[in-house]
Amino acid sequence: IQMLTLLVPILINYLLDENKLQRGGKYQISLHQQSFQWLSKIGPKYPQEFKTLMSQSTELKTKLENAVRMSHQQAQRHVKHPETLKPINKTATPLIKLKTDFSNFN
Repeated sequence: IQMLTLLVPILINYLLDENKLQRGGKYQISLHQQSFQWLSKIGPKYPQEFKTLMSQSTELKTKLENAVRMSHQQAQRHVKHPETLKPINKTATPLIKLKTDFSNFN
């Protein structure tokens, strides 16, 4: 329990709000994602202790709730608008010219 009282506030402080998440660098975003994943594992593993800890600090609770909302919104956006992959251009000229012709090789 004592370890949770140290770890959870640190992880929550690494969570970014929506504005900072959009403008953040790749390391800040990575730290945010890792912290969120750790918190997602800790909560279900120690539910009673986690609830007690969250009830003690409204600031931490609010920050965590906002991060959960953003995560759900991002997940919904990816479901509604899946990213399309660019098709590979098969007619592109090769970068290296080979001496042997393999065009009739099957």
